[in-house]
Amino acid sequence: MGLDCGACSGHSGRPNAEVAAAVLNDGAVRDGLAERGLSIPDDTVFLAGTHNTITDEVTVVNREAVPSEHRALLHDLEDALEEAGRRTRKERAKRFHLPDDAEVDEAVTDRSRDWSQVRPEWGLAGCMSFVIAPRRRTEQLDLEGRSFLHNVVGELGVLEGNAGDLRVGLPWQSVHDGDTYQHEPLRLNVVIEAPREAINDVLDAHDNVRALCDNGWLQLLAMDEGTVTHRYAGDLTWTPVEA
Repeated sequence: MGLDCGACSGHSGRPNAEVAAAVLNDGAVRDGLAERGLSIPDDTVFLAGTHNTITDEVTVVNREAVPSEHRALLHDLEDALEEAGRRTRKERAKRFHLPDDAEVDEAVTDRSRDWSQVRPEWGLAGCMSFVIAPRRRTEQLDLEGRSFLHNVVGELGVLEGNAGDLRVGLPWQSVHDGDTYQHEPLRLNVVIEAPREAINDVLDAHDNVRALCDNGWLQLLAMDEGTVTHRYAGDLTWTPVEA
């Protein structure tokens, strides 16, 4: 795909996922976390995975970390990921205007390898939000697959990826299907179910993350018991959100 991935400027997140899983599976790390009040059950195994946004296949890359007594659970997980991919391909196929009688899995896969396609996926186009909360908070909602974005830079243009080149705009083929917009550059809405004091502690400890919020690059919202109650206003302050 000529555009690569707008989320990461074409760089895979697999190495980061593998390192994170290895660190969190390390006994010494868990002992250190327990000393800080973060106890992880002994039978917990952290898995790293990759999500192919063109085919919606999710691959677990450190299967060897799963002990034999958990193999059945791993197979259940992989079966669930396969079914989720199948459903996502079927939903996304509507945006490709595929015939109703098309074999969706085969059609989407073939499209991903077809060099004549100028729009092989639409995988991340149209996304605008990110939710950090228990699944029960959103399981009754149709999120319409809108969970990512491109970054707006004032009235100058856009940045492709988290540190990509400044552009005057996005290629027409990446935002429009010939009839309607498939993506609009929007600020990311990040919803976190956690105490505001804890969120502030994270922001205070990480200047680069705080800068994104203080300067309005993303909209940070706090959730309490399933209800969004406050919006981040900058400088570690929050304003109530009306119901």
